Amino acid sequence: MRAASGESLERVGLAALRERAIPGWEAVVERWRALGCGVEVLSGDRQERLEAFGSGGAVVLRGGMRPEMKAERIRQIREAGGVVVFVGDGVNDGPALVAADVGLAVGSGVALAQAVADGTVPSERLGRVADAVEISRRTLSSIRGSFLFAGVYNGLGMVLAAAGVLHPVVAALLMTVSSTVVAWRSVRGPLVMCEEGTAGSWEGWFLAACVVLQIPVGMFLGAADPVRAGAMAAVLLTMAAWMVVSRPRSDEARMVAGMLGTGNLAMLIGWWVDAGWGPVMREGVCLCCRSHAYFEAGGRIPWMWVGMLAGGMPWMRSILRRQGRGWRWVLAAVALVLGMLVGMAWGGGTAVRWLVPGSPWQFTLAWAGMTVGMLLGMGLVCVGLEAWRVGMGSVRWGARA
Repeated sequence: MRAASGESLERVGLAALRERAIPGWEAVVERWRALGCGVEVLSGDRQERLEAFGSGGAVVLRGGMRPEMKAERIRQIREAGGVVVFVGDGVNDGPALVAADVGLAVGSGVALAQAVADGTVPSERLGRVADAVEISRRTLSSIRGSFLFAGVYNGLGMVLAAAGVLHPVVAALLMTVSSTVVAWRSVRGPLVMCEEGTAGSWEGWFLAACVVLQIPVGMFLGAADPVRAGAMAAVLLTMAAWMVVSRPRSDEARMVAGMLGTGNLAMLIGWWVDAGWGPVMREGVCLCCRSHAYFEAGGRIPWMWVGMLAGGMPWMRSILRRQGRGWRWVLAAVALVLGMLVGMAWGGGTAVRWLVPGSPWQFTLAWAGMTVGMLLGMGLVCVGLEAWRVGMGSVRWGARA
């Protein structure tokens, strides 16, 4: 404003100040909630000022908080058994950054906050904080799972070997499989949450390689002529291309890809063992869906079933994780295994019955039938588990209401 002697005020400029939230903060909040974490906003602004941002009830808004009040709130959460990650950018966030289990300063904030914080995060990459938490969780889960798997797997192998049930050659192969699985789990954990597309691409290529390896194995086991070999190769290469191009991301798609990849490859290896280390097709006769007397895993369980379970179970983890822990997890795992085995038996038997005895296509059709039956069985179980999970969630919410 400018005024001259004896003149009225004249407007020469106008300035407006407006406070706004960091872009994308709603997505960050949703990400934290998806991880099962509570979100609170501790601010020195008036409570009505915070409400203007609007959170839809997704976060707890606490306004009018002085620096010592923020630190006290964090101590209350920690004393109640919670773990606190605090992100701040101002001078008044200093005590809270120190009091939290992990204090992170926003890169665009003041120097004092960055000096007392455990680390700094760019303001436009706040979602990476949730990524770090999920990577940590997956890494710890991978370590615990690898210890459990190695203990149970090797303990069972020692018992079978001491009982004389396990052939030395089979024991050597299973030991290699154990080391491979543990190494794969260790590599897979940190890669799961890398830059978008990296983990999916890595898994897609890995599973595609497993599918391609099934081509020579299937040709050998089925004693395939050029026609049957070409049909196998065409179908398997199509599946491999789908895994590389689509990079399955949903839990269901990853499970299907895993069963077609590592699951089917391990099943074929088990089938080779069941057939006495030779082709499944011999002089026009298919040793289909029968375990060899010497190489049984025990209780008339074919090694092909053991292979399918060993190669396929790791890809069920995401489906099982939805069911929570405890008895629900156990029941879901048993249901998936039964769905897989019943589907395999039904699909393989149905396919073989379509052909006349002596048909050279017995192995190929039995393999295809078992694969389709397995996927159908597990698909039906997944539908049931999802309905059960949603139903149980409704019961819990109803009880709270």
